[in-house]
Amino acid sequence: MAKVKKREKTTSDHSYIGKTIFLSFSYRKPKDKPYGFFASACYNDPNCDSLITKEVMARKMWEDDSQHISAIQSYYEALCYIYRHQREMMDNGITNVVLVTGNYALTNWVLGRGRNKEYINYTNRVCSPFRFGASKEIVIGVGLMGAVEHEKTKKYCRANLAKNLKEFESDINSGENKVYAIDIKKNEKIARSKPINIFDIMKGNEPKVDGQLKEL
Repeated sequence: MAKVKKREKTTSDHSYIGKTIFLSFSYRKPKDKPYGFFASACYNDPNCDSLITKEVMARKMWEDDSQHISAIQSYYEALCYIYRHQREMMDNGITNVVLVTGNYALTNWVLGRGRNKEYINYTNRVCSPFRFGASKEIVIGVGLMGAVEHEKTKKYCRANLAKNLKEFESDINSGENKVYAIDIKKNEKIARSKPINIFDIMKGNEPKVDGQLKEL
């Protein structure tokens, strides 16, 4: 994670809000392969022109033939990235992350919109490890921009950029990569408890988000 200038915080500054960065995420599945490349790239700006850092991981696809499930898996991988690096982010004065995707349907599912309740419920369920008090709790603010017309992260979804490709290929048959894959056919209803974390992170002249994540 590249260093960013910290804002000095005083004892009277109880409403301290640090730097906001924009995390664009995408995926690509190579033809005739059971795995895909999932990219997460952090930018200083909402147009995703000023790159801070990026990370590409090889992961076994939850479902080989479903673009919808793969899109939800890419969202899950973006949340994994935030979880793994949130301490570094906070150490560098970053307190808010805005997710950026070009997938309009995924944006609606994350925000609980649309007619297809199966995918809305599935999206909620794969987020369960990141909720308050869960095993991978995310403690920094997370928001979501409306789907962008031109996403700039898919170009990083390449084998030569995947940091774990060697280890992954040697362990391709491991079940670990499907630990949070859920059978969508069950179509179980999700208990919508009162949100614990409200991520209303947009302040001042920040770009308008399509919606706030009421809970992860």
